[in-house]
Amino acid sequence: MNSDFRKWPRKHPKGMIFAVIGEPPILVGEIIDISPGGLAFRHFSDSVVDQQEFTVGIIQSGGGLRVSDLPCRKVYDLLEPLPEGYLNFNNTFRMKCCGQAFGRLTDEEAVKLNRVIGG
Repeated sequence: MNSDFRKWPRKHPKGMIFAVIGEPPILVGEIIDISPGGLAFRHFSDSVVDQQEFTVGIIQSGGGLRVSDLPCRKVYDLLEPLPEGYLNFNNTFRMKCCGQAFGRLTDEEAVKLNRVIGG
């Protein structure tokens, strides 16, 4: 998505930060960018984000920050392009990129999210 249309600029997280979708978890992926408005993460293509609205948790590796049950909705869930010259005869283990927009957050959730973003 063109950054000119974004309400908030996305930041790239420092370190390994993961999105955990659903309760119980149905999908886990590495967050590649995040803002107060949403996030994007990578996951394997055999995992499917079927629901349009769900909750997401954010976990920092090494037992750092944890934010649970943030309301969100799926914006996209697309296959990432294969590297040049790479042949893939089975799309099962292709990487996908999933973009999510956060729903209405409580003040407490917004403060925790801001700590993750680094604001």
